Amino acid sequence: LTLNNAYQKDLRIILEVLEKIRAGELGEAIPTEKIRSNELKELARKANQILDILRKKTTAEHLAAGIEMFRRKQLQAEIKEFSGAIEMITRGDLTGEVKVKEESELENLARSFNATIRILEKAETESDRTRLILYSLTEDIQKEKEAVEIKVKTRTRQLSEQRGKIFSLIESVKLGVVMR
Repeated sequence: LTLNNAYQKDLRIILEVLEKIRAGELGEAIPTEKIRSNELKELARKANQILDILRKKTTAEHLAAGIEMFRRKQLQAEIKEFSGAIEMITRGDLTGEVKVKEESELENLARSFNATIRILEKAETESDRTRLILYSLTEDIQKEKEAVEIKVKTRTRQLSEQRGKIFSLIESVKLGVVMR
């Protein structure tokens, strides 16, 4: 009867820890030093080895899930940064740039995007310079046009005056010829 009692106590110790493991508590191992029966002690050792494997697997799964969550958040942040830069461009602000993180899935896209922004910024700067040059040339042409108009009016007046003198001279000559 005492052997049977000891055996039952050993089984209770093992089952108590196995219940905790079944509930998801992997922190406690079966205390093999409390088990008296050699057969049940061996069973407890094997159960503890399985528990170690479960702990490692669970730790690896938690680590993988943590890494995945981190990558997802990082990707969301990078996409948000792209959205912000695109929004700036649509408002005409070409000063935005997407920060490139090392070994990012979006690294090449960000580099291309930033290069495109620089090209657009350069084109806009050149366009502004061209606009200024055209404005300056337009002003110069307007001034020249006004100067030419003044010269044309002055010359037209001079020619009208000379024409009047020539007509007067011709009339005088006609009168002089007739009077002789």
